[in-house]
Parts: sequence; structure tokens; C-alpha cells
Amino acid sequence: MKPLPEPEGDSVARVDLARVRCYQLLGGALAYPDPDFLSEVEKGTFASELGCAISVAAPDLVDAFAERERSLRADGGSLGAEYLSAFELEMPNHATSLYEGSYSGGANRSEVLLEVKGFLGHFGLVSAKNMPQPEDHLAVELEFMQFLVAKQAEAELRGADPAAYVRAQRDFLERHLAVWLPRFRAVAERQIKSDFYLNVACLAVAFVEVDAARLAGCRDDMAH
Repeated sequence: MKPLPEPEGDSVARVDLARVRCYQLLGGALAYPDPDFLSEVEKGTFASELGCAISVAAPDLVDAFAERERSLRADGGSLGAEYLSAFELEMPNHATSLYEGSYSGGANRSEVLLEVKGFLGHFGLVSAKNMPQPEDHLAVELEFMQFLVAKQAEAELRGADPAAYVRAQRDFLERHLAVWLPRFRAVAERQIKSDFYLNVACLAVAFVEVDAARLAGCRDDMAH
């Protein structure tokens, strides 16, 4: 994991680079853990970097993060099994789905997938046939937000207009992540037994809520 960049004299870009890092770290934590991720968790790097990014991108979450930080410094050796138990297997407990389509109510999951694919395709992000998760997987949706915020930050640093990327973030949150994640959190709090994954899930939901509110505020500012 690379350290958070700190552009001098540009607080807006600094916040957006921290937002990129939050989406990157939370999305990576909600994919099946690879050896590099397990090592970062065991060394405490994951928790430290997430705390640093949250302190810049979402200061209102600092206290909530502090309450959960200890659970994010876990024994990496057990996380693979904990991930499968939390999100994939139905035994010994019910799994908590990481797929938006599972929380879409009356909508058909194929419709959800088609719309998410449309968002990705609009920005030239074509899913590989061998990608590990479908497009409506939480890790993929968080990664897409990471991409959009990175493009926004890049535009800001170049002095270009980032409005198209801001609108895309707001639209994606309002149509997808901010809609289904409260339902996901309710299920997670009831079913997930892993302290690590329960706290990662809750922090991801909380960060999306804060970011969605921030972007809604940007719309209000632009209206005036």
C-alpha cells in the first residue's frame, strides 16, 4: 500500500486524494483477502492508513474509527476463513451478501447489473471475463468510486473542470451505494460474527453515507 499523497497548498485535492484512499482501502478489504492484504493487516498498516485517510476525508468519522480500530488489527491467518464464513458460506451462520442485487427489492438483479455495467462502460471500464466478482459486488462498486474520485482529484491538480466526475459520483451513490448499503448494514450487524469484517462493513457504510452527504452539499453550493 502506498502512502497517502500530500499535495502542498491544495486542501481540496488533499481531501479528494484521501477519499480515493478510503474507497481503495475499504473496497480492498471487502474482496477476498490476498497475501499482501493479510500482511498489511497483521502489520497494522491497513488500520493506520485507513485511520489517516478517514481523518482527512471524513473527520466526523474519526471517533467511530477509533472505536473500531483494534478490531482492524487482526490475525491475518484467520481472515480467509472469516471472509468465507461472513460473505460466502451458509454454514455455520447465514452469509451476508455483498451483491447489490440481493438488496434490490422488487428489481431484478440482471437489471441492477446492467445499470452498474452502464456506469462502468461510460468511463471505458469494461469488465474482464475472468474478473473475480460481478459488477454489483460491493468491492467493485467501491473501486468504481475510487476511480471517479481519482479522476476528480487529477482534474483538480491540473486545474481542469472536475464537474463531470463529481456528477458521476453523486449519481452512482444516489442510484446505487447509498440506496442499498443501509440494508446491507442491517443484515451485517445481525449475521456477521467476524469482528474484523463486521467493523470493515460498518465503516464502509458510514463512509459512503458521509461522502454522499458531502456530494449533496456540493450540489447545493453549485445551485447558489
